[in-house]
Amino acid sequence: MKKIKLNLLGKITVALFIVFILIQFVPVHLQDPNTAPAKDFLHINQPSSEISSMMRNACYDCHSNATEFPWYSHVAPVSWMLESHIDEARAHINLSEWGNYPEKTANLKLEGMTIDVKEGVMPLTSYTWMHPKARLTDAQRTQLVDYLRSLEPGN
Repeated sequence: MKKIKLNLLGKITVALFIVFILIQFVPVHLQDPNTAPAKDFLHINQPSSEISSMMRNACYDCHSNATEFPWYSHVAPVSWMLESHIDEARAHINLSEWGNYPEKTANLKLEGMTIDVKEGVMPLTSYTWMHPKARLTDAQRTQLVDYLRSLEPGN
């Protein structure tokens, strides 16, 4: 049997491949918690189908319990990054839990959403690269901002 001799690059490649295989066994908890549909932002506020569609495409994958996990969400290290981003996003605003927020908190979150959409902070550019439906045109952004403002107290 002929012995295979690897150069330094070959050894590094084999080592990286082994590490890649091993990290697949590190558990992640990508799951959607159960929620009451009556607590959902869209159920409570009953926006038009156009606004609802925009929000589902641009907001709900990260900021709700209705995340659609793509195939690559189960491949480490991407799975770790997605878990972290989704956990952070849900902690900031969870549209599936909207009815659980006290009125003052909901109003502050609504104000923050309006500013983030208006200034183009949300949806994140890194998200829209892989999710073209989440990209908002200037007209859609204006329409969504106008809708969110209409929900603010005093409007």
